[in-house]
This record gives sequence, C-alpha cells and structure tokens, in this order.
Amino acid sequence: MRNDPHPRSRIGAKRLIPYLVNMSRQYKYYDLIMAAFVTVLLTNYVLKVLWEVFSTPVTYKVVAFLKKKENEDYYDRDTDFTPFSLK
Repeated sequence: MRNDPHPRSRIGAKRLIPYLVNMSRQYKYYDLIMAAFVTVLLTNYVLKVLWEVFSTPVTYKVVAFLKKKENEDYYDRDTDFTPFSLK
C-alpha cells in the first residue's frame, strides 16, 4: 500500500457530492452556494422537459412527412424477435 499524502484523494464517486457539501459548510457563503446549485439543477430539469414537450410534436410531423414522401412504412408483423423460440 502506498503512502498517500492526501487521503481525501481516494474519495469514491458515491461520496463526492456529500463530500463537497460538507466541505462547503466551512465557507461563509454556504447558503449562497447551495442555493445556486439547487437553482441550476431545477432550471436544467425544467428546460429539458420544456424542450421535449415542444420538440416532440415537431419530430412526429417530420417523421410523418418523410414516411409519406418516401412511401415506406415498415412494420414487423410476422417477425418473431424472441431469442428463446422453440420452433
């Protein structure tokens, strides 16, 4: 086992966020840091959901247009995809 001068450098990914939260409590701007973190987290989530809500209908229209233009719409009606078939 090697001699590690910084034992904190071996912190795993599971413990990274709690480690950062505990370290940030030492600073006088802890509340500001945590408020900014939560604000960014929630803002990113809301923007992602809104993007999906507005882009899904456009995607469906583009796909429908391409299917109509190319005259191709394949379905696998008689295809068995199970890998456990006993036929």
